[in-house]
Amino acid sequence: MIGIEFRFPAGAYHATPWGRHVNEAEVEWPPSPWRLLRALIAAWHRYGLADRHSEALLRETVHQLASSLPVYALPPAVHAHTRHYMPTGDKPTLVFDGFLRFGRDAVLGVYWPQVELPDAARWLLQDAVASMSYLGRAESWVAAEVVTQACCEINCGPLGTDLALFSGASPPETEMEYVPLLAPEPPAHFQPPPPPAGKRGGRKQGAGHGAPRDIYEALLVDTNQLQEEKRNLPLGARWVHYVRKPLPESAQWPEPASGSSPGAPAAGGSSYAPALAVDAWREAEAARIRHTALRGINAARLALTSRVMPRLVDALDVAEVVHLALLKHCGENAPLLVSGREADGSVSVRGHEHLFILPEDADMDGRLDHVLLYARVSFPETVIRAIQSLQELGTPDWWPGPARRWRVYLEGFFHVPNAGAAGGDRPWSTWSAGLAASNLLGPARRWVSATPYLHPWHRKRNGRFDAMEQMLKELQLRGFPAPSRIKELPVREVRGARLFPQRFRRVRYAKRQHIPGVRGTFFEIEFPEPVQGPLAFGANCHFGMGLYIPELDVSNLAWPASREQEAGDA
Repeated sequence: MIGIEFRFPAGAYHATPWGRHVNEAEVEWPPSPWRLLRALIAAWHRYGLADRHSEALLRETVHQLASSLPVYALPPAVHAHTRHYMPTGDKPTLVFDGFLRFGRDAVLGVYWPQVELPDAARWLLQDAVASMSYLGRAESWVAAEVVTQACCEINCGPLGTDLALFSGASPPETEMEYVPLLAPEPPAHFQPPPPPAGKRGGRKQGAGHGAPRDIYEALLVDTNQLQEEKRNLPLGARWVHYVRKPLPESAQWPEPASGSSPGAPAAGGSSYAPALAVDAWREAEAARIRHTALRGINAARLALTSRVMPRLVDALDVAEVVHLALLKHCGENAPLLVSGREADGSVSVRGHEHLFILPEDADMDGRLDHVLLYARVSFPETVIRAIQSLQELGTPDWWPGPARRWRVYLEGFFHVPNAGAAGGDRPWSTWSAGLAASNLLGPARRWVSATPYLHPWHRKRNGRFDAMEQMLKELQLRGFPAPSRIKELPVREVRGARLFPQRFRRVRYAKRQHIPGVRGTFFEIEFPEPVQGPLAFGANCHFGMGLYIPELDVSNLAWPASREQEAGDA
């Protein structure tokens, strides 16, 4: 047996069932297997667990959990709701907010009796559930842990399940009610859908998406895509009837311990103030953002995920898409850090004080999977909020090739010492002491070009002041120590493929650029002592060009299975 036990610090659970409108004030209880598996996958993406657990292991773990239906140990709960008016146009609209409320020590148990996970999968599951801060809506705060035996009486299961096998006694059928829950099909029974016909009235595949090939990919499909395809049920999902005890109209819980937080049930359990919990969360979130801004945060790392990941050679275009998204979320008064312009609208001439947007191929497979945002100055609150608001990136009209969409997950904020500093403090994160920063931050002695260096000045008529001399001058101007060795590289090799500078996109679509060194050059630079990254030089260096990575011995790396790419993607 493997199981997950959830506790609710705010004493409430908000989740709208599939196919129901939020204003119906219905609550999905217990949480459906479909919701639970999607939450686990989201935690893996959202909290940077890819550094410790591969996606192949995540896929296998999800398939094992989807192979059988879970049973539940449901705590006493009461269905309640609040009513409030929201402004919509010229007149307010009455909105219902439904939720369940619990006792302070309530535990929700979810158990898969027929599933035994290997050690690696169990550690992945433990890390994922430990990272989860909410289940359902964001107000439903949870603290979860993985268990191997049930600590509470199992009182809810699929129709036809003998609950006496787990709890020793089965409640009478007259005391039970049926509730439909959304669950994944067993992986062995999943049938990929046929390709869309594209006819009028038929389902069209969303831009940038491919049909899921298994249950894991079906769980990744975004709700927006389902709406675009006019589906009333996710691919690979099915309805399963569960039996549970009816929810009581009222309940009595023990008096909470001293020092309880606002929003917990009061003595006697007859009152619950969800507004207090929400207000407390908002105040804590605002305070956390202010605290983050005051701590000198100047870097953030984003993870990208999609069926078709962007190519390394498209790094400049990906950085442009991220920049446009940040400008949109910052609004009209975007700070100089993002816009690169002064308050009067003129282009800033302060040097490199605006944001570096550096796409990263962390697993070195030729596909971009992360984006590092770095600045030499601290992020203001507006930039922190804009970064936190990024959830999805879509390609604009000028994007070369098919339209793409990538989900975005913020892995963390960091404080990074000034690039070029020798030794000194390592980057630290505001989120977790164990959260790994980007490899682009170093420090390292030997650095190799990841993208072409585009020298920003014209060469002399006598042939002097070439790309290498300009690279050395930029190192000096940025305060880096003089390198002990610099070498020009004619080509880069990525997983056996030879990449020449000309393969990369080097000129921004959104601007008319005349770059002296548009051809591009690769370099290998060695310093006498380790220096702090990131290193990005030359024209368009704020959009990922002239980017360097620490040199690694990739001969011993275990490459992931290659992704199937769409026709014409290469």
